Amino acid sequence: MYRMQPHSLHALEEQQRKKFCLTCLQDLKDDGFPADPASTQELETLLSISRQLEKLKLNSQRFQFRYFMAYYLLGPEFLEDPVMLNTLLKLEPEEEQLDFLELLIQANL
Repeated sequence: MYRMQPHSLHALEEQQRKKFCLTCLQDLKDDGFPADPASTQELETLLSISRQLEKLKLNSQRFQFRYFMAYYLLGPEFLEDPVMLNTLLKLEPEEEQLDFLELLIQANL
């Protein structure tokens, strides 16, 4: 029986993350956000954000896509604001977190 090595699993996870982030960039562009799916820098930014969110156990694709939307509207300061992040972490279940992000998005459209 073949057993997958941890580094192989990580590589597969990163491939899935990259595919997801590329799809998000295209969807954001299609929705009128200033996203560029061809930009390596933007892809790296979303990959980095996705990894950070996963460490915080905020790793559902629905949540991450909404977070990316808020990031494009509010800028990098959004990631660095501890009050914003603590508020998100205190909200449960995920639906409340999504509602909070939606409120931020609608307020900034």
